[in-house]
Amino acid sequence: MPKLYELTANYQNIIDLIEDESVPREAIETALQAVETDIAVKVENIAKLDANLAGTEKSFEAEIERLTAHKKAIKNRRTELKEFLKMQLEAIDMKKIKAGVFSITIQNNPAALQIEDESLIPAEYQTVIPEHYEIQKDLVKAALKAGKDVAGARLTVGTSLRIR
Repeated sequence: MPKLYELTANYQNIIDLIEDESVPREAIETALQAVETDIAVKVENIAKLDANLAGTEKSFEAEIERLTAHKKAIKNRRTELKEFLKMQLEAIDMKKIKAGVFSITIQNNPAALQIEDESLIPAEYQTVIPEHYEIQKDLVKAALKAGKDVAGARLTVGTSLRIR
């Protein structure tokens, strides 16, 4: 797999550990701590690891999209093929046929309900669903930022690491 950045053998070993899903997080952290070098070099190399993994992640996402599209195309072809076969058998009024190792049967589906006009359905066939309340998080956040006290809510500030 081509790498975005050139890494020392120690960091290449860490990439191998990261890509092996069976390796626990603690083992990776231990390997990272075992690399003895200047902190700035270590930070730069960890950022390079992140960039390599980001590239790998993107390539996986692209492959997933490609395979998903291919799967959908195959599924559509199967549906078309079955519909063609059904039409051909119905055209010759054949409901059942043994063809080699396959038994093909055209059967009726269970009755399906179609509601044509909901307003005409009697009340005895309807259920009242209670109102559903949803918290408007943006309003709660704005109130808290404005200094108002909102019971059951508070603002928290976390930290995150950014690599540019």
